[in-house]
Formats: sequence, C-alpha cells, structure tokens
Amino acid sequence: MADQDVESRLVALEGQVAKLKGGSAFRPISPFTAKNPMFFRPKSLDNRQLRDRTRSVFAGLFSATARTGSPAIANQGTNTRYRAWGLDSASTEDINFEVLLPTDFVVRASGTPVTPYLWYANVGAGTGAVMWTVTIEPVLFAPAAQNNLNDTGAETVITEAQTVGAQDVITRSGVASTSTVTVPFVVGERPYLRCTVGRLGANVNDTLGNDVGLLAFEITYTADM
Repeated sequence: MADQDVESRLVALEGQVAKLKGGSAFRPISPFTAKNPMFFRPKSLDNRQLRDRTRSVFAGLFSATARTGSPAIANQGTNTRYRAWGLDSASTEDINFEVLLPTDFVVRASGTPVTPYLWYANVGAGTGAVMWTVTIEPVLFAPAAQNNLNDTGAETVITEAQTVGAQDVITRSGVASTSTVTVPFVVGERPYLRCTVGRLGANVNDTLGNDVGLLAFEITYTADM
C-alpha cells in the first residue's frame, strides 16, 4: 500500500508540472509497475517451501559394528573394487547402526514415520533371494522406561525376502515394500535410533547360496526447514 501511495503522488505531481509548462498531463511508466522493464519485486516465500521436505541420513560401512555371527568388512567383487559387510548364507548375521536424526526432523505426537533403505550387492555369482531383517528402536531421554540403550520394548522389526541382482550390481531398496516405520517419538526430543540390519541365512526364503554385501544403511525422514 505504501508503494501505491507514493506512485499516486508522483503521478499527480508530474501532471501538475506538465500543465504549468503548457503541456498536457501524462502518466509515466512507474518504477512500481510490471510494465517497467526494470521492474523487480522479490517473490514472497511460500511456507510450504520450508515444510515437509524429505531428507535422509546415510550410515556407511564404518558407522556399524558386528553383532551376531561373524560379519566383516572386506574388499568385494570380481576385481575387489569396493568394500562391504559380508553376510553369510545358511546362518544368521547382523550388524548394529546408530542414527541420530537432525534437528530439522519433524516430531509428531502420534508418532513419526521414517523409512529404512538398504544399500547392498550380490558379491558372488549365485542367484536367489536374501531374507533381510531390520530392527529400529528409538532411544529417548523421557520417559525413563525408554532411555535404556539395551531396551527392546519399542522395537519395530521388519523381515522381507528380496531377490538380489547380478554379481556386483548395486541395489538401493526399501524393506517391507518401502513402507514407513512409525516409531513412538516424544514431542520435543531429538530421536536417537538404534538400528540392527541382518540376514536370516537359514530361513527357508533365503535362497542365495553366497554372501551378500551390505554397503550402507539409510533412513529417510520428513524435515521442516
């Protein structure tokens, strides 16, 4: 409104000056109109541009430790050009990841969904499926019943068989058909996720006869910044 008031006064003043000089009143191109080629007005920032952004936390090889069995990081592939956690067939092996979600994570009272993804490759020449297991446990400062790092009361456990690709071909895949996992976070807290990823090699649905190489673990989440 202030810009429009100034524009109106300038136009009125210029018209009066023109009449005093014997000319006719005219309306110049105002610097406040879109008709002026030099016109520029910053676009207002839509709040939706700051809300509900999908972001991810990527946990690589060395952010994990072996938990069950004897998984190990080793050079993999036909030319040993990459490293991965080797998870055996015919046995259960898993590793632990810890993920601290950033401060832009949206915490909702009803529970907040996060989506786990696995990065892996078939490190042998065999074909078949791998029976994956993913466990996510939120560790909170409050309530006290859930601030124990060894607690299992709020674990979300997902198991799913996935057919692997050809040898050394990288795969990024969600678990449980890329479904989200809703975990009971407490509003106002920054969630710390204790995650375990493994292979149930002895399961009847695990049919790959050689190792699978786990490259990384990823959590996607909703951000509001």
